[in-house]
Amino acid sequence: MSPYAIDRIVDTDAVRITVQGDVDYATAAAIHDALAPEGRFTEARRLWDLRGCAMRLTPEELKDFARLATEYDHEPARCALLADGDLEFGLLRIHGVYRESEFTALLVTRDEAEAVTWVLGDLEADRP
Repeated sequence: MSPYAIDRIVDTDAVRITVQGDVDYATAAAIHDALAPEGRFTEARRLWDLRGCAMRLTPEELKDFARLATEYDHEPARCALLADGDLEFGLLRIHGVYRESEFTALLVTRDEAEAVTWVLGDLEADRP
């Protein structure tokens, strides 16, 4: 069984990436490969549901994935990161600092309704 699933959020153009168990380098790399098969994200609206996950990424790995994700977005995008653990929430906030880009707006939250509402918001609203 795969440690993640990528599903369309019903009646929207957004996807939910649901991750189960530990988030290690191999899992994170596989998810990025699935979302950006040609080195570009295919979905502009992504909700990462990481509730219940344990982050097993080093600070350098977090920075590496932030750099990759920044390179993969070439159009306006919204990405919400949903976490419930204190450590995971904090690590994702740090990831968000490294993840900032001219194209992607990022929200780290503990509230699912907020994450869904935000990720479905105006793609152009956050552009400089």
